[in-house]
Amino acid sequence: MRVKLSGDLGDAVFSLPVIKALEGGPHDILFVDRRPHVAPFVAREKVIRPLYESCPYVRSVTVGDGPCDLDLAELHPQSWGVLVGFRRFHSWRYTLAHAQKLEAEKQGFNMEAFDQGAAWLTADPIEHDRIPIHRSPRYHNPYFPWAKIVGHFGDRCAFVGLVEEHDAFQKHVGRKVDRMAFPNLYELARFAAGAEVCIGNQSSPNAVFEGLKVPRIQETCLWQPDCIFPSDGKNWYVADGGLRYRDLTIPPSASRFAELDTSVVPRGMWQYGEHRETVFNLLLSKVAKDEGSTPEAVRAKVYLANCERVPEFFRNKQTDSELQRYRVACESVGYEMP
Repeated sequence: MRVKLSGDLGDAVFSLPVIKALEGGPHDILFVDRRPHVAPFVAREKVIRPLYESCPYVRSVTVGDGPCDLDLAELHPQSWGVLVGFRRFHSWRYTLAHAQKLEAEKQGFNMEAFDQGAAWLTADPIEHDRIPIHRSPRYHNPYFPWAKIVGHFGDRCAFVGLVEEHDAFQKHVGRKVDRMAFPNLYELARFAAGAEVCIGNQSSPNAVFEGLKVPRIQETCLWQPDCIFPSDGKNWYVADGGLRYRDLTIPPSASRFAELDTSVVPRGMWQYGEHRETVFNLLLSKVAKDEGSTPEAVRAKVYLANCERVPEFFRNKQTDSELQRYRVACESVGYEMP
């Protein structure tokens, strides 16, 4: 079967589980340029081709237009412009791979074998003790704890992106990080396959990490969480800044609870232990006396205890709104943080 595709490099990596699910493989692939507002796809063909050629369900890769069976780069005119390929099904609610599955089904292809929760890439691993890291200029999350992660792994970190991305990343984390360059995404896949864990935002290297289903930590974009896949016990999609990975524990930086005026009394009054008061400061005085401490020293834990007792009352509506798309995307694929 002949399949035509275009788009960003990440789009092409996420096309592979659809191609793998097609009947009658291995398949012949046509690379074309169809999305003028992204970097030219054909010009970067040498970066993506070896990854495609490594897949047992791909027979050949050709640069150029021509007749095909499945056209993932098909033009779809809209009243306001033209959508290319699967972009007519693209949504933050589900993955880029799922959107391409919907496009294939729309064109009449059987996608019963589609499984985005299983690996669609394999690579001969390179043995090493480095931690592959990548961050592209798009799809950032202000809560993601990059500095703490780099501080934890230290000199094991190896940035696997472009020179300009590397420079921006070092400025972001405030320290020097080694950079490693790879001629194509297949060689990157080999490096990733031998890693303890891979870390990155939503980008083409992250798509490779996902395709391999290696242990991976993702800086998930709050406004476009379209790279959240089913749980497999080794995928951490971080939205609120909180992360628990082996001996690395980082609390969320997105505040779950709002800091309210304590003159407002929550349901059941202000409580701590056996004490109940309508006046917050009076409660602090009693708790401090019990513990031989000061009201200021016990304030944070008394306030938090009431937040956890009546979470809806103290809910931080701004944070809740920011995380809403993430929650919906997680629910759509049945994802839960390990």
